[in-house]
Amino acid sequence: MAANDPTRPRRPLTELAQKYGTFKNRSRPDIIDALQGYKSGLTPVSPERPDDSEKRREWKTTIANYQDTVIGGFPVPWSRALRAYIPTADADFASHWRKFELENQIHPLIDGPQWETLNGCLKNYPPPLIGDGNSGFMVADNPIVWKVLKPILQLTTRYLDNSHLWPWWDALLTEADCNNKSTEPSPHFDGMHNLFFKRRTAEEIYNKSLPLKDLLREMAGKWFLCLRSSYRDPAHGGPQDDNWWGVTIPTAGPGKGSVTLCTQFITSLLRSDLTEPERVMLVNFAARTLCHEISHAAVMHYEERIDPRHPTKANENLPEPYFENEGYNEVGHSLENNILKSNHCIVHSKNGLPLLVFDATFPYPGINKEGGDIKYLPPGKELERHTDVRKLVSIEWMRLFLDADFWDYHILLYGEIALFSDDPVASRLEFWNQDENAESIRNLQIMKNAEVHPDVDIGPYLSPWDKRAATILNTRRSLHRLARDRLWEVVGIPLVQGQPPAPEAPQAQGTEQNQGGPQAEEQPPAAGTEGQEVPPEALAPAPAREPRDPPTPTSAYELPDDPPPVPTAGLVAAAIKIASYLKQFRNRLGLHVVATCAEDALWFHLAYLVQASKGPVITAAEWKFFLGACNSTGAMLSWDPASMIVHSINSGWETTGPAQAPAPLPSWPEPTLPQHDLLRMIKVVRNYIHRTPEHTKPDALTWHDEIQLAFHFNFKSDNVGLSTANFSSICLTYFSTCWTTGPLGCLQWRAPTYFGKMMSAVRKYVYAHSETTDIGTVLPADLVRDVINIAFEGDGANDKYALFVHERGRTADNPRWWESALSQLLPDYFSTVTENGQTSILFTFLYLHSRERLAKRLTQEQQRAVYKFMQLYYLDGTGNRKAWPREVRAVYNAYQRNERLKIHLPRVFVSCFGMPNNYCRINNERMIEFTSPPPKPDPPAGTEGENSQGGGGGGGQNPQGGDQGGGQQDDDQTRLREAIQAQRGGPQPQGPSQAPGGSQARGGRQARGGRGARGVTKSQGGRQARGGTRGQGAFQPQGGARMITQPGLPVHGGQEQQQQQQQQQQHQHQHQHQQHHHQQHLEQHHLEQQLQQQLQQEQQQHLRDQLREQQQQQELKRL
Repeated sequence: MAANDPTRPRRPLTELAQKYGTFKNRSRPDIIDALQGYKSGLTPVSPERPDDSEKRREWKTTIANYQDTVIGGFPVPWSRALRAYIPTADADFASHWRKFELENQIHPLIDGPQWETLNGCLKNYPPPLIGDGNSGFMVADNPIVWKVLKPILQLTTRYLDNSHLWPWWDALLTEADCNNKSTEPSPHFDGMHNLFFKRRTAEEIYNKSLPLKDLLREMAGKWFLCLRSSYRDPAHGGPQDDNWWGVTIPTAGPGKGSVTLCTQFITSLLRSDLTEPERVMLVNFAARTLCHEISHAAVMHYEERIDPRHPTKANENLPEPYFENEGYNEVGHSLENNILKSNHCIVHSKNGLPLLVFDATFPYPGINKEGGDIKYLPPGKELERHTDVRKLVSIEWMRLFLDADFWDYHILLYGEIALFSDDPVASRLEFWNQDENAESIRNLQIMKNAEVHPDVDIGPYLSPWDKRAATILNTRRSLHRLARDRLWEVVGIPLVQGQPPAPEAPQAQGTEQNQGGPQAEEQPPAAGTEGQEVPPEALAPAPAREPRDPPTPTSAYELPDDPPPVPTAGLVAAAIKIASYLKQFRNRLGLHVVATCAEDALWFHLAYLVQASKGPVITAAEWKFFLGACNSTGAMLSWDPASMIVHSINSGWETTGPAQAPAPLPSWPEPTLPQHDLLRMIKVVRNYIHRTPEHTKPDALTWHDEIQLAFHFNFKSDNVGLSTANFSSICLTYFSTCWTTGPLGCLQWRAPTYFGKMMSAVRKYVYAHSETTDIGTVLPADLVRDVINIAFEGDGANDKYALFVHERGRTADNPRWWESALSQLLPDYFSTVTENGQTSILFTFLYLHSRERLAKRLTQEQQRAVYKFMQLYYLDGTGNRKAWPREVRAVYNAYQRNERLKIHLPRVFVSCFGMPNNYCRINNERMIEFTSPPPKPDPPAGTEGENSQGGGGGGGQNPQGGDQGGGQQDDDQTRLREAIQAQRGGPQPQGPSQAPGGSQARGGRQARGGRGARGVTKSQGGRQARGGTRGQGAFQPQGGARMITQPGLPVHGGQEQQQQQQQQQQHQHQHQHQQHHHQQHLEQHHLEQQLQQQLQQEQQQHLRDQLREQQQQQELKRL
């Protein structure tokens, strides 16, 4: 095409295009064609001329319609007439303006010491460099920044410190029990209440005044202020879907919240071509934004004082309150609406420069969206038809706020009503209706014959104070009157009422300017008369235009690609130097692994290290050129200019030629915690890693400020009080699979790309296997490895991260990572056991049924059988006191003769042992641990024959079978031991007697005092039997006659006496046996009562949980 002929000279950019940029959105080729690549689209369109061709009229209409869209639907001529259009303000009316500045002190809450410093900044996302020829970082103690920040803070102070503007603050900060506050159940959230507050009457304020001035000052020191780019997440610098002017974060650091202003305010105010109207608009809007965010901070700061509600969950912020009948709980906008008396919306260009400001209705769903806990009342209100009355805000009106007399005299005399803007002479109505079937209403532009009062007579009778206040009032009325007259003239309304409109009345003001002023859209910027039109007042024919390149486009224009930057020798040398510094400080910057960070953050830390080594300053232009060179060569770094995110890659780090050796990796101290506390904190940190998904996202930044991270950990972990040093040390020492060192003050996330998907896959795996797999079962190692390695490869499903591939996403980079993850991250799911040099993976996930669900899965017979088994196993001494649930279930099923009593569901079986009982527990290793059995009575001394071998298991000729009795109980005990033997794989000792050689049989109990000769007791210091008394070389059974024995000698007494003694002993054993069984019966009855009570409590809790789940499901369906 002719328009894209490279040999054809292109028109130079207009003045406004040089400042605001050109339109490059390829989705609108009609606008690209109309603006021809050299226009901004913001220069007002000149009036129509009689000699304009149809093509030219269409071209002007296209540009005018585009301008209306860009600046919020207001025609440019209207905006200029009302002194609201920034691009032409300096040429239209403000070229003679002197600079208005306030001189008051700054409020302590927002003064210099409350702002972020380089030493105290968040190290994962530090403040950016200023750039654009300015030195230093974007911090308040930088004199360059402070010079343009100070007027914003002074105006903010006027809003905060003026007692005339405190009624809204008084209503908000009253105590929780004040009668101006009330609560109602929330229709949006179950179990939540909404808070409402309203203004107090003058009498109520007089009877109980609040120290509002002190309350706002007391927040100083608990909040810090900072500057960050509005196009990034304010917490970590990552990409985000939307931009912002200000953000308030309640947990931005240790015990502090943060209020963040966007850096675009500062960069715009630092422009060398900044005009005074632009400065006025930026200072006003930035001060309003800061007041808006301070209101959010006050609600968070004084929540316990002002809010009668209580959070239902730990670390939960309550929804913000509703003011009177606003029906939208966003206190920042409520402050603007009730203190600043307007809700300003700024329209800006693509490069962030302001174009105009309009005042909008609040709340209006087209602007004020629902989100999170910000909701409309009543529900569905946002779906109704709404009307937004938009009024242009005059730059001259905003300029008055920077005049000290306006605050010192005008507001002092008229109070808060002085902040109401004058009656608008024009407005635009926009209609909102989300109902697709409803009839749409076209937006309207309304003109109003606003009444302007005559000026106040400033006579000698007025005091000096009243004269200055009246001067401000007359200034306002004069500006209002002139704005009305200019708008009438623009639209062709005669200035004298009753006079008919002039036949040639213009529809818009003339816009033609000489070279150096704003250009008409169709007017070329070249000097001289070539291509220029005769001013519209002359209405003369236009002179001949250059046929080769006329102002009116005659051919389609196609946007060319941006030419590549031409590298200079200085940039190339700087890039080589930057590369050498990066290689030298690679380990100190955390680039030894794949790091993902904001480009400003890497620039900050590199500049800090270079400066410490007395190196040169790295400028913004040099840094951008170096990042582009890395992209073109595929070495060292990967840079995304759109998101401004940098990834380090593994290639290109080789040193060439003489270079300094890379600095070593930073070291860290060991945790300084006692062993018990250390083990507990390791578990808490592991839970935090599992439950913090923002760290695990594939596109998340990997640098985290260690102080902020430790604070966030304590905040999410019920304030366990772990210090930053110990938290960092635990992460680096015991969780090296996830964390490594980063730049100074940072921890770095290093887990594979799909760590979050791996954790989800592991949980699905263990939850599914918990129903069919016993705890303690050996799992196939290959299967477990494949589940864990999802962290590298993903699960094969297509998602938005499918193309997000870098070195953290390859299994080959770390093939044994899964083994470390098994022990560091997944001990609650798996355990490793090494035996005979071979390592096995055991299933150890404990997922218990509740008592109510367990009762539905077991019959009454099975429940009694399990309880009886627990009791028998507890009393028996042959089984292992600690065993895997797999082993215990095998013993239980082998013990049962009735098939109906066997349990084949592992989760059901282990849940039985998780219920409260006196016999066993499930320990931290997921093993069933039985308590020690009660001691058994020692055999009677001096007896021989079969009775002397009866032991605790019963037998011999004793009809009761010793401690266990005889009959059925003896049979149960025998079957239990047989089941235990079968589980062990062979015969085992049956009683507490010792095997040859003196070793104790497994599961048996060694007699006190050692083993003596058969039928006799140990003399001279032998141990006293349980319940008896000891004489010299003698043993007295409890309750029996005294027998004197001596090793090697027969027992004295006749046969009759011996039989009598045996009968007494048998009677005594029977009595003890009866007492023992009675005690067991009482314990069992007491336990059953406890279990029944707990079952009732759990049933009630289950019903409450079911109700809550139903309510949540209903809420999800509604959403």
